[in-house]
Amino acid sequence: MKSTEFITESVNDNGIFKAVFLSGLPGAGKSSIISKVNDGAVDPQVINTDRTYEFLLNKNNTTANATAWELFGPRSKVMNKSVLFNAINAMRPMFIDGTSANSGSLIRRSGLLESMGWDVAMIYVNIELETAIERIQQRERKVDTDFVQHIYAEMEANKAFYKSKFGSNFIEVDNNANNFNALESKTYNTSNAFFSSNIKNPIANKHINALRDANEAYLVPTIYSAEYINKVINTWYQN
Repeated sequence: MKSTEFITESVNDNGIFKAVFLSGLPGAGKSSIISKVNDGAVDPQVINTDRTYEFLLNKNNTTANATAWELFGPRSKVMNKSVLFNAINAMRPMFIDGTSANSGSLIRRSGLLESMGWDVAMIYVNIELETAIERIQQRERKVDTDFVQHIYAEMEANKAFYKSKFGSNFIEVDNNANNFNALESKTYNTSNAFFSSNIKNPIANKHINALRDANEAYLVPTIYSAEYINKVINTWYQN
């Protein structure tokens, strides 16, 4: 028997159909931001290929570089597919964490979410290359300096493009001073305002009305088939 109370809550949860992409160098503080800005009112699902990639790097005792990504990147993506499927199916708010150096992949992913109803935003964590390298050298995670320099160059080249894509939902924060109290306060306020705002995407509102009419809690099977969502996820992780 379906639980009407549960179903009612699912389509009225805070932050549904909202996704924030995080862009920043390794050492910029993205993971720390995510861990501290959530006060429980909104519980975003973290989509982070870097976490499983880091696990594979440590397991194989190697450093992060272009060659390592070719070896372990695809495996880390597979490990995240089920997490992403569940987040999409439940309309969860999301933090999509990563370096975001590849603008094509990021824009493709934001477009996929928008096509399914999500409002999207970006938090761009600004940090100088030298500061990032200094912090990385103090961490356990091994990251090749040349790889970080490559990511930095790509991010700087893409910054204006991201601003034009996300518009008023492009949020830039500066973490060069390593002042996490100020950083977390600004990031919390801006991200919480986005997650708590009314849904603007008309596709989402159409889906919500359909789910309420059908007394259903998830996108599958009323809105999308599981096969369709898996197809979206496979496109998400295309190189």
